[in-house]
Amino acid sequence: MVKKLPFFVLDPKGNRGFFLLESVVAIMILGLASAGFFGMYTVANRSMAVAERHTTAAALAREKMEEVKSGGYWHAADGDEAEVAGYPAFSREVRVKVPEGAEGLRLWLVTVRVSWEEGEYKLSSYLAAR
Repeated sequence: MVKKLPFFVLDPKGNRGFFLLESVVAIMILGLASAGFFGMYTVANRSMAVAERHTTAAALAREKMEEVKSGGYWHAADGDEAEVAGYPAFSREVRVKVPEGAEGLRLWLVTVRVSWEEGEYKLSSYLAAR
């Protein structure tokens, strides 16, 4: 005949409470592992936001550079935009100058600088008269 144990006894050998201790330790280990995972998730999100701002700045600089180049050598001029249309966190400035040692060659060095709160992106190119 099989002896029935009371419902609160977990182990017929008398190791009462041992299962509870194992469970608490396992939950603590899982908690520590998940805290590390969520920490990495936060860092990854922050890095992704920084990369997105750099990509946006590069695109805005290329856009302005193409605009200056399409105007041609004779229309290239300095200019500032305190706020880029559609991108309020970014500002742009264009600087046009004669490169060192290129006086009399009808050559401009065009530099577009896009800046935002955390950084800036510069793009430079030469523009020659045709």
